[in-house]
Amino acid sequence: MRRAKLPIAFTQGFSPRPRIHFGLAVPTCFASTAEYVDVDLIEVPTDLASLAASLSAVLPGGMDVLAALEVDTKTPSLQSVIEAAEYIVPVGPGGWRFADLEAATEKLLAESVLPYTVVKRGKDVEYDMAPGLLGVKAVDFSEPSGLDADVERAIAHVPADTWQDRIALWCQVKVKPRSIRPQEILDLCSELIGSEFHALLSHRSALLVTDEQGFSEPISLQLPNAAAGAEVSNQ
Repeated sequence: MRRAKLPIAFTQGFSPRPRIHFGLAVPTCFASTAEYVDVDLIEVPTDLASLAASLSAVLPGGMDVLAALEVDTKTPSLQSVIEAAEYIVPVGPGGWRFADLEAATEKLLAESVLPYTVVKRGKDVEYDMAPGLLGVKAVDFSEPSGLDADVERAIAHVPADTWQDRIALWCQVKVKPRSIRPQEILDLCSELIGSEFHALLSHRSALLVTDEQGFSEPISLQLPNAAAGAEVSNQ
């Protein structure tokens, strides 16, 4: 941000820090085109499109700012308003077909209770995954003409070699009180039909907030296919 000459606001006191507030952290080893950050500026540039471009120019290769938006300073923090996340997850090699994953997701959605065990502080903790699942679909990318609107939007900014000619899992999950990971969904799918499904690369395609219409992204993007990058909201 210093290289882009942005007039960032700093905290007061003995050790001033830039006023930058990140959204929900992406898990380790996940790819993402849904990274948001609030930046407090002393003065907001009139041309936000050029702000995004100037940041992209000084970021490392493979990281781009896709959009910037001015928001009111009274707007709640990203961390507090993000309620859900969306993932598109190519599934690893195996001796099964798209029909296997499709059958597993259908069985998953038919269950009213989905017990799952995680290790927390060295102890097994069981919880019900069902309330946290907002949507799950099996996707066959070898038949791109059959993709629905949710999947088309999810892959709009994802490099094509991530998903091309593969089968994949699309899912939307709540992030509170605990964020569900795509591999946990695949683990349950594996149990339901007796086949092992593995995430090749979990790609977070959206972070979602709630509004009058339901869930939506903090910044709505209408851009052509782009490299993996970041979205910046500017405060």
